[in-house]
Amino acid sequence: MSDVRDATDEILADRPSIEDGLQELLDIDANAETWTFDDVPVDSGAFGELVSNGIVEADGDEYRLADRAAVQAALDGDTPVEEETTTDTGPSVDDRLRAVDPGLAASLVALLGLVVVMRTAFSWPAVFRGNDVVLSGNDAYFYRYWLEELFRTGTSVTSLPPALQDHDVAMIAATHTMASLLGGGQDAVSLVLAWYPVVAAVVVGGLVYVVAMVAFDDQRVALASVAFYAITPIVAYRSALGFGDHHAFDYLLVALAITGLLVLVDERADWRTVTRRRLLGLAVFAVAVGTQVHAWRGGPLLILPVAAYVFLRVGSDVRAGESPLEANAWTLAALAVSAVLALLPHVAFDWSGAYRAFAPALLFAGSLVVVGIGELAVRRGIRARTVLGLEVVGSLVAGVVAWVAMPGVRSAAQRGIGYFTRTGQTSITETYSLLSPEYGVITTPIFYLGFAFFLAVAALVWAAWRVNREHRPTWLALTVYTGGFFLAALVQLRFAGHLAILFAVFAGLGFVYLVAAVDATALPRPFVDAGDSETVPPRFRETDAESSGLSFPDRESTFAVVALFLLVGSLGVFQTVGGTNDLTIEGATYDAANAIDDHAAAANVSWPDNYVFSDWDRNRVYNYYVNNQSRSYAYAQDHYNEFVTSSNASAWYDQLTANLTGYVVVEDLDENFSQTSLQSRLWQNWGSYSDGVEGLGHYRAVYANDGRKVFDLVQGAMLVGQGEPGETQTVSTAFNAGGDSHTYERQVTPTANGWYAVRVPHNGTYEGTAGTSVSDEAIENGSFVGPNSEQPGMSYWPLNASSGEVAFDVTGGNHGWIDGATWTDSGLAFDGNDVVTVPNTSDLSSNQDVSISVTFRTDNSTDYVNNVSFPRLVGTAAPSQFANTSGVQIALANGQILGALGNGEQAAVLEGPRVDDGQVHTATLVRDGNTIQLQVDGEVRAERSYSGEIKASDTFSIGSISTGSRGFVGEVLAVDASGNASSS
Repeated sequence: MSDVRDATDEILADRPSIEDGLQELLDIDANAETWTFDDVPVDSGAFGELVSNGIVEADGDEYRLADRAAVQAALDGDTPVEEETTTDTGPSVDDRLRAVDPGLAASLVALLGLVVVMRTAFSWPAVFRGNDVVLSGNDAYFYRYWLEELFRTGTSVTSLPPALQDHDVAMIAATHTMASLLGGGQDAVSLVLAWYPVVAAVVVGGLVYVVAMVAFDDQRVALASVAFYAITPIVAYRSALGFGDHHAFDYLLVALAITGLLVLVDERADWRTVTRRRLLGLAVFAVAVGTQVHAWRGGPLLILPVAAYVFLRVGSDVRAGESPLEANAWTLAALAVSAVLALLPHVAFDWSGAYRAFAPALLFAGSLVVVGIGELAVRRGIRARTVLGLEVVGSLVAGVVAWVAMPGVRSAAQRGIGYFTRTGQTSITETYSLLSPEYGVITTPIFYLGFAFFLAVAALVWAAWRVNREHRPTWLALTVYTGGFFLAALVQLRFAGHLAILFAVFAGLGFVYLVAAVDATALPRPFVDAGDSETVPPRFRETDAESSGLSFPDRESTFAVVALFLLVGSLGVFQTVGGTNDLTIEGATYDAANAIDDHAAAANVSWPDNYVFSDWDRNRVYNYYVNNQSRSYAYAQDHYNEFVTSSNASAWYDQLTANLTGYVVVEDLDENFSQTSLQSRLWQNWGSYSDGVEGLGHYRAVYANDGRKVFDLVQGAMLVGQGEPGETQTVSTAFNAGGDSHTYERQVTPTANGWYAVRVPHNGTYEGTAGTSVSDEAIENGSFVGPNSEQPGMSYWPLNASSGEVAFDVTGGNHGWIDGATWTDSGLAFDGNDVVTVPNTSDLSSNQDVSISVTFRTDNSTDYVNNVSFPRLVGTAAPSQFANTSGVQIALANGQILGALGNGEQAAVLEGPRVDDGQVHTATLVRDGNTIQLQVDGEVRAERSYSGEIKASDTFSIGSISTGSRGFVGEVLAVDASGNASSS
């Protein structure tokens, strides 16, 4: 009696309006052995429930009550005798095991095995490579970095660093705990991040079965749901082996939340009755909701479907004449507990921002207001539509209050609005819509969800239609949750994985219906409950308990089931393979990362100088293996696309070196790039000259494979040579990258004086030169390399090249860099802010007997007395007053020529005549022993003795002092540090 009695109690609690019909049905059953559906005063939906719950049983084409006494006792409210005399200790373990259907258990285990296979088979070789665990995707390396850092520093999850406190802390805490159980350290972290998604996926698979059973009470639907969950692409490859991102953790929490909610909603005992089922549902739902807000920075978005459910549930309760307070009491209790659970780690450990920690509390408060409005409406007899209006107004008022009174909520809402309005505006795929035109409105959902998408949508629409017509709280919860994530996925694909879990349940329902349509099984129970005996085909009218249970079909039916599943699901399998391969780290990337690490170690380069600049979607991977700093890819995401499309190689070299970039990785991209873009010049040309496009001097190829090329950033040596002015010639050398030999080539055109200079990044002997060899040291230091000095200790810069950025020393090889000065027909023009810097000139200042000469011309429009303060023409001296000269220099003082030399503490200063007349003059400062002379245009204009030292310097400057200040305004025609100055 107890089973029928319990079923009757439940249906009376769920459908109070059926009581009169049941009473009349008792009378009919008492007067007739059997009867037909047309004889009873119950609608088809209610009658289907009576049949499916075993209260009414079939007898051929007619029906009868299974236990009139039990139904009568339920209607009378009598207490069952066994409840008065026994204690509900629940079934023993042996009883539970004996009650398990072996066929069902085997089927479920097999399907969960399919879940494992779909998440491991396609990524295993890519994840486990030798002794390395190579995680998939890019973001997994963020969690890998932080978990390893926490273990390295001995930091507890209860005292996370500020940079981590508002991140995915619950997921980090969970994986940290699991790694701790395995002993902690790098190996444990690697194994946990590799395997936790698979374990979570199996648990979610089990929860999918539970959700389907609670919602639809059909084992076939539940098993089909698990099957579709196993092969749905986006959720399969985002919970695959090695994909240690936050997605699998989020999926687990969503599955727990909907499971807990459905268990609470489906419990039909009096709301004041505490049952183990209710306690379990409350615990699961509260923990899931309380954890979700800490698991992901967008966690509050994942609990919004709960708000929608409560809102619509109250309206449904009012329509059904039920008390919203009683109907939702346990849901409210669970939300209250979740609010406390969310706040505890925020208060105790400073986890997450306030907007995340308070989200469940706000959800509870809003739900309480909505339920209160509904309860008041029921007691006052207010119509359901009016209640919905009041709920909308109440929700708006609550939202306005939260917006005004809680700045954190306002800030979070603004970020959320901005988050969704930026949909599709980044290169991140998951920010696109599920129906994105970028990939095809029809093909995108198929690509991510398979053909099962259409089954799920059809079943979801049908269930929503039923929910709109009938009071079905369990279906309402499931359809609202699914609809909420469907809408979210229409905005951004990142929610399609959450949707896939729920879609699997509806796909399972639709699939069993499809199988029934080909006469291979009975109609799913939800459709039978809704059926009309006159309109449902005979083969669909089976309504006994066995029709919704598990039975093995005959060979023909088995073939039909398998064929249909392959038809609907096979694409999902193939798409899972493709999606998994897209996420796993390519061999080219892995090999390149290891090669960079080896190169950096050999060159003794460490963080931050070994930062790897690459496309953002693998940036964390490279940096994890090279420098273990994979916490951010922001710089790469912001700049890499601009880099590969730019033609300004020198500007990017300056920017990248300022950011301490050590290596640049390029790959073969499908886009069309101009020949002058850095992508083309690095990937296609290896930095060499090609088809009229200038080569690159700062990017040295150090490794290459079929898919990647790696360059390290170097100053590059300045290769100097001679040739016929204006005639282009080629210089080249061989280099090795990735085990293969390649040729680096540059084209040069000698200037008007027959000299050229070109920056090169590779060492070796260059063909097209006079056997010039470039050393590694010159590459790293940016030194000039060219013909050996003809007269060591002597230099002459005629400044007659007419073009280029180098002032050539045609005697001693001490070439200088031109910064700002411009070429004229006779020399270099300076505007007061320009300088020519000659590095590495120690040989010019090592001898205490020196002679420097400069040929120059002042600017007629410049007032050298009032407007230009003591401009320096040439020398080695550092900034100081002339009386404290440290080194040697020739300058102007109020239009007069002046020469000075000294050691900083004592100096010899000689003044000559005014030379600010716009004419060409040659000034020479000579020390011979203790005699110092200042000569102007070949005549000695000042002389004195000096016995002190001259401070040596490695830098020689033309047009200003060594720091670039005190600049000369005018033209410099030649500089001589050997006594060979020309006055013409």
